[in-house]
Amino acid sequence: MAKNWKEAQINESKFWIDIYSKNSDEKFYKKIDDEGLIGFTNQVLERHKLNVYSFSEKVIADVGCGPFGIIGGLALIEKEKKIKIRKIFGIDPLMNFYRDNIKILNEDDHLKLINSPGENIPLDNKTVDYIFSTNVLDHCSDPKEFIIETERILNEKGEFHCSAHVVYPILTLLAPFLKYFDKNHPKHFTEKFLLKLLRSKFKIVNVTYRATIIEDHPKFSFLNIFKNKNFFRGIKRFLSNYILYTVYFSCKKK
Repeated sequence: MAKNWKEAQINESKFWIDIYSKNSDEKFYKKIDDEGLIGFTNQVLERHKLNVYSFSEKVIADVGCGPFGIIGGLALIEKEKKIKIRKIFGIDPLMNFYRDNIKILNEDDHLKLINSPGENIPLDNKTVDYIFSTNVLDHCSDPKEFIIETERILNEKGEFHCSAHVVYPILTLLAPFLKYFDKNHPKHFTEKFLLKLLRSKFKIVNVTYRATIIEDHPKFSFLNIFKNKNFFRGIKRFLSNYILYTVYFSCKKK
């Protein structure tokens, strides 16, 4: 379980170590390869209704990117399609851990990796054209401050594209208790709550896609409960299909 942000961060690092350690018993999540990186990035862009060619000569930040985010695939797509993105920032409070232990992203003059929470981003005002944040808001210590920071570093014509797991409306009353069962997420919101929060800082906020949990994780099915080495973990993954779904938001200042 994750009662607070710090504990959730510890659980998050353990989650990735379980996948990338040599003796891992994690059967559902696998090490990602170049094809997986590109596929994940294309899926996120498609759900936000974006064309990769829009990023030509733009500055992009992936806040809460984890060990690869969309920028792992974006770097590969950029070479494949011969697009020139001006600068890419990968920002995460566990970035030093990912850089030392997972080693998917490699910093260079074009890609800057920053160890920082989204509530305190070390970039100047209005310097970024596109900000992405995939499944991050429910991981934050302070989602409101996170959104204030994204709005601050985004230029006037920029766009903020984010997604999060949210609780089905009928289960709203359960949201405060889910953190005791979902060890990687310290917070659980409804779509309505996040819309209100985003609209407090952005003039235009649209929902571009909604995905069920099993759409993204077909192995979170009933039969796979019994294939999971950790039976309790299998139960939690199966039940997530009935508690959560993923919603994608696209936001603009004006």
